[in-house]
Amino acid sequence: MPDFIKTYVRVVDRFNRRVGIFAMYLIFAMFAILLYSSLSKAFHLPANWTLESAQFTMAA
Repeated sequence: MPDFIKTYVRVVDRFNRRVGIFAMYLIFAMFAILLYSSLSKAFHLPANWTLESAQFTMAA
């Protein structure tokens, strides 16, 4: 296989790994937002921004 194809595959693989790690941390951020939403509703102080923020985080 030519070297430029191997280099291209390595670059794309490295980029995809970074995007995957970033997406993993976004999922943790979404969990934290939804946990805060649940806790605020339990104390009868619901925050209106939490559901929309969780949706934006999931879309990202």
